[in-house]
Amino acid sequence: MDSIRLNENIVLLISGGLTGFSGLLTLIAISTKGWGGVGVTNFGPAAGLSIISFLLLCAITAILVVLALKTLPNIVKYVLFILSYIASIFMLGAYGSLFHATVNYSASLLVTAQFFCYTATLLIAFWLGGGLGSDIIVRGSSTNFKATDHSASAPPM
Repeated sequence: MDSIRLNENIVLLISGGLTGFSGLLTLIAISTKGWGGVGVTNFGPAAGLSIISFLLLCAITAILVVLALKTLPNIVKYVLFILSYIASIFMLGAYGSLFHATVNYSASLLVTAQFFCYTATLLIAFWLGGGLGSDIIVRGSSTNFKATDHSASAPPM
């Protein structure tokens, strides 16, 4: 039987990578001229919401990396999920406030960034719901998988 050991550091680092990539796409979307030939700063609400979401994504990425190093208290884990959700809502508001037909690739980059942010938020929710520190072992063949939680028998980290 094949088995995959998925501990919380792997989930945190994958979430951090997705959030960092989402932040990079947001930064590119903010700095390019694909908003109808001008920058996003000419679109009042979209500019503010994009910049706030970028700053939140930077903070989330930093918190995820520090959490992987296990130097923050447990309450930050819940704040992390809330910040990630708020960042994705700000991105949704940023491109939702644009009703121009001339908006091109920069808005598409922001939509892609929101997808990666939502994916990272789902991974963070999976991590929070997984027992906060328990290892998850997935066993089975390619046609029959079952998840088993061995946190009680696993040695402390």
